[in-house]
Amino acid sequence: MGALLQTLIAAAVMFTTALAEDAKPTRVLLVTGIDHPAHNWHTTAPVIREILEPEHQFAVRIVKHPDLLASEMIFDYDMVFLHFQNDKPLTREHQVRVNLTRFVKRGGPGHHVPLPTRGRSGRSAPSIRIEM
Repeated sequence: MGALLQTLIAAAVMFTTALAEDAKPTRVLLVTGIDHPAHNWHTTAPVIREILEPEHQFAVRIVKHPDLLASEMIFDYDMVFLHFQNDKPLTREHQVRVNLTRFVKRGGPGHHVPLPTRGRSGRSAPSIRIEM
């Protein structure tokens, strides 16, 4: 959990700006929900929310279906936080890639908590990379 905490603190520092008293919190879409031997998202996702929300700089919504990244819903958020490790492609993987690329190109920050790169089979698990 130490590496996760360091990652979260780094994300908070990177994406936090000085907020005026009347400023709205940064809307974060935390995408999770795929089980993996090294990923207990039921436990870790709420902890991420607890770390980010106390100062009211972030408003975190947890979604448990990564395929929602293929919908226009992601554009309602200021930041997308990927917190899953899939060992198979997502059902709508192509559209997920298109949306995440659009999100980043429009200036929306994203963050990914790195997990082990090997699936149960020992092969490297697929990942989504976005290049600018």
